[in-house]
Amino acid sequence: MDFLLYGKTNLFNQSKRYDIVIGNPPFGDISGNKELLALYKSNKHNTETNNLFSFFLEKAIQLGDTVGLIIPKSFLSAPEFNKTRELVSSFAIQKITDYGEKGFKEVKIETISLIINTRNGGTKTLVESYIKNEIGYKDQSYICSKDFPYWLVYRNEFFDSIAKKLRFNIFTSYRDRQITKRITKDRGNIRVLKSRNIGRNEILDIPNYDSYVDSLEGLSISKFLDRENSVLVPNLTYAPRASFLPKNTIVDGSVAILTSKESGIRITEKDLDYFGTEEFTQFYRVARNHGTRSLNIDNNSVFFFGVSR
Repeated sequence: MDFLLYGKTNLFNQSKRYDIVIGNPPFGDISGNKELLALYKSNKHNTETNNLFSFFLEKAIQLGDTVGLIIPKSFLSAPEFNKTRELVSSFAIQKITDYGEKGFKEVKIETISLIINTRNGGTKTLVESYIKNEIGYKDQSYICSKDFPYWLVYRNEFFDSIAKKLRFNIFTSYRDRQITKRITKDRGNIRVLKSRNIGRNEILDIPNYDSYVDSLEGLSISKFLDRENSVLVPNLTYAPRASFLPKNTIVDGSVAILTSKESGIRITEKDLDYFGTEEFTQFYRVARNHGTRSLNIDNNSVFFFGVSR
């Protein structure tokens, strides 16, 4: 029996409920099976994701008074799960456990588990971290605050003190998906920067690492060539740093390009320098929920690259 299709003709009004639903649902994108995907998305709160576990989570909530599932940690922050988080936070989140990469031996994936009471609204959430070896209660409204684009399970007084100094939601983020080693060269007309080339307000030359292309024909990233005030930030790193995009230069997918949402905002070298400070690095770790692999810079996480008020 397909758990996701069980009772699909009356999906949200089933009289049959269970005291507890627990599980370790499959993770993964099923966009390759469009017919099945359409069935799974039927009557779901979140139809913007193609990931199986999100559908399992919603179905479990429909069926159970208490739900306990282990799921990918990317659920905490990824844009594709915005609506799923919105749904879950309308209930009482009794516990969030962050296993980091310790959930499954020899499997390089970060996981968390959620315990949700679907009969009540939220007050206190018990947060347990296998990463930091700590456990304690936090107000659900505090860690799921709508002041930020996603849940911040490690939010604390230090984070709040830095947040008060910064103006957020300044940038949008773009990452290339076309430039690969197949089209880059050791020499060429246009330089292609990668993550290690990005220093703190500087571009680093690295022998046997630097790359080039001769043409940007057919590449979406060509729209950023020589675009002023474009900010470069390495992707997938806990050592944030930033520099401006130089002339006659583009980047591959290991670097995010940040551009201002408003034409009137002037980004300075002082702003970029702050992103390389120890203070911002510690703030950023909390903002990224102390992740190790769920660190893509997307249009949720770019929110936290703020400038001084």
